[in-house]
Order: sequence, then C-alpha cells, then structure tokens
Amino acid sequence: MSGIVLINPQNEFASFKTFEVLSLGYLASYLEGSGWQVSVYDCNFEDPTPQAIAYFCQAHDAAAVGFTSMVGTLRNVFRAATAIRRRLPDVPIVCGGYSATFETDLILNECPAIDFVFRGEGELSFVHWLRLLFGGASSPDSFLETPGLAYRARGAIRKVPGPILLDDLDRLPFPRRSEHLDEIGLASILSSRGCSAACSFCSIQEFYRISARRGPIRCRSARNVVDEIEAIHSRHGIERFLFIDDNFFMSERFSPGRLSQIARELVDRRLQHIRFEVSSRSVDLKLPELEALIEEGLDLVYLGIESGSASQLKRYRKGCSPERNANAVRELRARGVRIDFGFIPFDPYLEPDELIDSFRFLLENELITPQTVNTLTVTANLFPGTPLHENALRDGLLHRTEDHYYWFSFQNRTMAPVYEEIIGYFKGRYVMNVIDAYANGVRQKGFSGPGMDAVTPWLRRMCELWIARAEALLSHKPTHADDDAIEQLEAFVANALSAHLLLNSSSRAARTLDAQSAGLKQVEADSLELDRALTGNSVPESWTALFRIEQRYRERRDPLLVSAGQAQTLLPHPKEPSFVVCRTECRVQLIDVFVPPDIDILPPTAARPSDMPPPMLYLGSVTGMPPIECQLLDGEGAQG
Repeated sequence: MSGIVLINPQNEFASFKTFEVLSLGYLASYLEGSGWQVSVYDCNFEDPTPQAIAYFCQAHDAAAVGFTSMVGTLRNVFRAATAIRRRLPDVPIVCGGYSATFETDLILNECPAIDFVFRGEGELSFVHWLRLLFGGASSPDSFLETPGLAYRARGAIRKVPGPILLDDLDRLPFPRRSEHLDEIGLASILSSRGCSAACSFCSIQEFYRISARRGPIRCRSARNVVDEIEAIHSRHGIERFLFIDDNFFMSERFSPGRLSQIARELVDRRLQHIRFEVSSRSVDLKLPELEALIEEGLDLVYLGIESGSASQLKRYRKGCSPERNANAVRELRARGVRIDFGFIPFDPYLEPDELIDSFRFLLENELITPQTVNTLTVTANLFPGTPLHENALRDGLLHRTEDHYYWFSFQNRTMAPVYEEIIGYFKGRYVMNVIDAYANGVRQKGFSGPGMDAVTPWLRRMCELWIARAEALLSHKPTHADDDAIEQLEAFVANALSAHLLLNSSSRAARTLDAQSAGLKQVEADSLELDRALTGNSVPESWTALFRIEQRYRERRDPLLVSAGQAQTLLPHPKEPSFVVCRTECRVQLIDVFVPPDIDILPPTAARPSDMPPPMLYLGSVTGMPPIECQLLDGEGAQG
C-alpha cells in the first residue's frame, strides 16, 4: 500500500543528533489520523546516505515524500531529494520547516528535485494539499492554492499566502514517537507553540507571522500535557522529559494558571518521580510557578542569557540586563536547579568592551564547566528570517557558502583580526577539543561523575588565563606572560579527564563505584601535584609529555587527514578498535585508525607498581572511541 514518507535529513550540528524530531512526529500522527499510511526515516538513527534514503522511499511505495529542514540540513536535503527523484521520477517531493519557510526561493531555484515548499506550520496545510492532490480536488490544479504552498510557475516562484493554523492545540493527536525513544531515554514534549519575545537572532516570530494569526503563543491545556507524559511513562518507562517550548514560562501570560495546574496534575497522577527540563528567558521566570514545578520534578532550566554586555543584550533585543541574568542564575542555584544556557559572545557588530564584559560575566557567575566551555567560541548563527540576518545583509557583512551555510564579517574592521585571533586561539587549544568531546560528545552520558566535578575549578582557572590573554590582545598588550601556566593547566585538565574516563567510561569495563573512586583519587593526586607546580615547582613530566605528544599527534594528523580525504572521522565504523601485528616491524597498529607516518602506535606496557594508574594518552579524545592504552614513538624511535 502506498503512503507518505517523511524524512529528517542528516544534520551537521551534533547537538541535534540525539533527540526526537517532534515536528515530524506531529505531522505523522496528524496524517495517520486523516487516513494516510506514514513512514518516518530519521537520519539521526538510520543510514544517512542519499542512496539509502531513496531505497527506503521506493521500498515503502511512497506516494509523496516530505523533508523537514533547518540550518545545517539543506545540503543533505538536496542530495537526498536528487537521489529520490532519480529512483522515483513521478513522486512529488516537498520540503517544510524553518529553512523552507525563509529560503523558499533558494530551495526551488537550486534543487529541481523538490517540487513544492510548505511555509510555516504544516499539519493542516499538508493534509489539505494531499487530499486535493490525490482525488479530492474540484479542478485538476486546485491543490496549488493550498495556503502556505510555494512552487514554480511559468519561470517564477508562486507563494500562496497564509498557512492554516490550528488554534486549539488539544485537538492535535499526540505526536508519533521515535522508534529509538528507549535508546534516547529522554522524551521531548511541546506544551505551547510560539513566543512573544523579539530576539534579533531568532526567527520564531517571523515563522508564525506569515500566517497572519493574532496572538503569539498557543497553549495546550495542563491536563492534555500531563496525559501525554503519563502515556509515555506508562508505555516506555521514560522518566526524563524535555519541554521544547520556545519559552516555557512565557506561556503563563497567555494561559494564566496553566503551569501551576501542570504541577498539580503531576501530583494527582503520582508522577512526582519524573524529571524535566525547560527553556526560558530570565525575565520570564515566575514565582510561585517556578517553585511549584521544582517541587514536582523541574531540575534543569536552559536560560537564554546570550551576553554579559548591556549594549550587546540591547542589540539582541533580549529585554533584560546582565544583572537580571545573574540574578536568575543565583535564584535557580539557590533552589537546587541545574542550569544550561545560551551564549553568543561574537556577532557582526561586536565591540571590544562587549567581549570583555561577556567573558567576565561567565567567570564571575561560575558558568564555565566542561559542558559549557565551548561557549567561549560561539559566533552568532545568522538564520534567515531574523533581524540580525537582514541587518548583516544590508551592511554587506553576510556571506553564504556553497553548502548553504551563512557566516559574517565583523563590522569593526580594526578589531576583526583580533576577534578572529581570539576565536582561533580558543578553538586551537587542543584541550578545548578534548573537553568538548568528553563533555558534549555522543557518549556524554558516560562522561559525568565525580572526576568531572573535580576538574571544573582547574578548568575555570585555565579559562581565566585564556581570557586574560584575550583581554591583552584586545588592548594590544603582550600576551605571553602566562603561557607556561596555561600549558601546565591544559596538561592537567587533559590528563585528569583521561584518568577519570579511562576508568569510568570505557565500554570494555563496567562502570563501578570502585572505578569512580579510583578515578577521583587519580584526579585529586594530580591536583595536588599541579598546585605545587603552579606555586613554583615543575609540573609532573609524566603527564605533560603525554599531553605534548597528543597535541603533536593531532597537529600532524589533521593536515594529513584533509589531504587524504579522511577529515571527518578516524574510526568510520562504530566498533571496538581491533589490533593487528605488523610482522615486518613487530609493531601493533589500530585497524581503521589513520596514523601519521612518523608516529607509531605500540602495545600497552605493563603499569608500574603504584596505587594510582599511570598517566596515559587517551586516543578516545580524538577518535570518539573508547580509551586505548598506548605509547607513541617519534620518527627516530624515541619514546614520548
């Protein structure tokens, strides 16, 4: 039986790869409720190659194919759509989502395989279009008048205004859940749609404004929301939920009492043991609603902080001050709520004092952790449909790559080279890559634990020196004063994480309390050595040498990977590393690992007698794979 195939294309941004795609889940359930058979192909969990996607569409006898799109996916949408068109020349292919809404002309001009684009919210418009296309039309071409539809017509692009929106969200069926929900272990919940804020880097307002609907936020009832939570928990045993509302607490303005009612519903149904996360601006956090939700399971709030500079916050149209953001951080911590946050230190109109204010805000509010240290390098994504995008376009600062990504030049031409040097310095620190892989990588659940907490104070101390160096650059002062201390701290952080993860996160050994304790003892022992080193003694050569070798490994590997066309990954297959003996040199190499020719990997040596494990080079930090004990020899055979 033919049906509709919905596709979530491969996303180049790793942070989007471990969650359900709720937009397709809602569309799938609404289509099924309207009598259509639906298959979903999620490239986060399935083979993302265009050929595999095209084969799936053919195998499921697709009558129509729909892609969702967002920043980081258009290139892959085009490739997959082209492959489907070759295999299924007569099947209509459509594209929807945020990128489709704001880059309609680009999609229809640059990808002939895509026939139609749906702008704005899609459930009602898509079903309306399908019914007209497949037999319910009063005239052959009446489906072309579907609200929100765009298509090619006589050498031009025709856009039908006003997508259809559903005012009562309780009428929507619950979204179809990912087949991989048990694997994900975190269920996404959408309790409201829309946002009344006007942030200059966000396109949510424009996304809904094209529908000409009054009122920026639509809310589901508390009972309907908790019905869904209860159903998911009952069916899958899931106890962690992520509310993906654009601004969870802002909805209280448009449906007073709803948040407190959600808390009461959780109590009435004995669901207090679940834990959930929400997003909000600091100005929208409300008491007593916040405390009621904390009492019933709210344990993490994602705050849209964005900057520590008052002038930059004004440019971002955040409607708050740095002091208001700092107060929100204190209030949440005082109530035991974990904090994640958005932060954008670099934008096209950045001034030096704004960057200094932002860096100092992170330090003063203790917001730098292994999970958030990469915020030091974040540059604004100039999404189409946002005021920041339009301003940069107007001022000649906006650029687009051939792969449909946007980037910008800094308006301050004098400081632009300094900004770029600071970004390059942070991103070029090898330990930054190690920390980011450990804390935010695909296997991040195994990377938490006491060792990470023990490393955090040293990480902040290291970042203080990084930021001091950046401030010196911004002031055109010498930058080398703390270089030795920076190297010592970087070496410690890398080594401490390696020791912790080697014991706690390897897939080759069960994670035990004894292993956690041993890992923490290793970190504590190294901390004492580092403290002595920073007060006058030399840092332990046993681990600074390994750190330098790992730096050298990366420096030599990356250019070779690029020239060899293997830049994406060292280990292309998700398997444990295998070993093979190279008889001519009696050395062991890793199968599928790209090793520079002047660096040889040898078998592990026996650990020296000690209560603590010896420092080890953690190749997992560059491969994303489990730890590998090894020694490295340089080209002359000298041991590192």
